[in-house]
Amino acid sequence: MRARVENGRWILEDPTDLPEGTVVEIVTRPAPSERADVYVDEKIVAYVTALVVAAAGSPRANEVTALVDAAKARARAEVRGFVTPDGVKPVAPDVLRRLVGGASPDDAVRRILDVTPVP
Repeated sequence: MRARVENGRWILEDPTDLPEGTVVEIVTRPAPSERADVYVDEKIVAYVTALVVAAAGSPRANEVTALVDAAKARARAEVRGFVTPDGVKPVAPDVLRRLVGGASPDDAVRRILDVTPVP
């Protein structure tokens, strides 16, 4: 929804099919940048480490950090205060792709995500 403030009142710019005079409750929440840091459980860190080890053969701290940071950014964008395995999976290919060898890194990453146990 988009809105602007005019004379101290919200003016919504989104069309609606609601009948004239309908009262709606609008709940606001802080923008992601205003939230406290996103929580990452140790099980998620272990999962991320397992993904990096599967891709690189060793637990490379920089890649583990990069993947955790990417998952935290996704959680912020989704206005969530914690990282989930489902939040790791979509951002993992960008980090893991450069670690796997072979002619088809996307397939290798997909296999790694398919076989690595999820907490």
